[in-house]
Amino acid sequence: MKKNIIVLIILSFFNSITFSFLFSGCTTKYFDNYTNPNSAVDVPADLILPAAMLETGADLSYNFYFLNLWMGYWNWSGNIQPLFYELNYQIPNNYGDGIWSSVYAIQVNNYEALSIKAAAAGQPLVQGMAKIMKAFAFQYVVDAFNNVPYSDAFKGTNVISPKYDDAQTIYNDLIVQINDALDLFKKGDGTYNPQTNDILFKGDISK
Repeated sequence: MKKNIIVLIILSFFNSITFSFLFSGCTTKYFDNYTNPNSAVDVPADLILPAAMLETGADLSYNFYFLNLWMGYWNWSGNIQPLFYELNYQIPNNYGDGIWSSVYAIQVNNYEALSIKAAAAGQPLVQGMAKIMKAFAFQYVVDAFNNVPYSDAFKGTNVISPKYDDAQTIYNDLIVQINDALDLFKKGDGTYNPQTNDILFKGDISK
């Protein structure tokens, strides 16, 4: 009997330790501290610019080949297997997903963020560059998809279901945005010239 009581006491002791360990370990403090210190929270404009421009250049090299084929800039060679979808105009629902996910969802979004940051920091040159590159990217999106979200786009949780704008209306406003960018260029560098971070023209407005 005495031996059984000792065994019960020991088991109760270990159960209480296990219970405390399990439930004390699942505290919010632990998860609050479980963050990645290498994850960027606020990316500065000078780092957004070269990454966004590089992405734009890369997309132009491989995402728009079908337009080159259909418009006659390229042609099919007799020595290679032709591209089935493009040759027969049999377009599945997911055709062009790369353009949407890369140009619209990433590039245009990056240029929008860059424009906002540059405006807040008094950087008219960078803001003008962002406006022009955003217009350039949006032109390709509209060329490929026609009507797309524009006036309500990139407003985060404030507009979770942006309306689709008419393609011609978007084209017209892109001209307005480019003219606004040219006016910004007249103001000079402001507080910052991107120089080598502008991987295309090295911050030279004359180009």
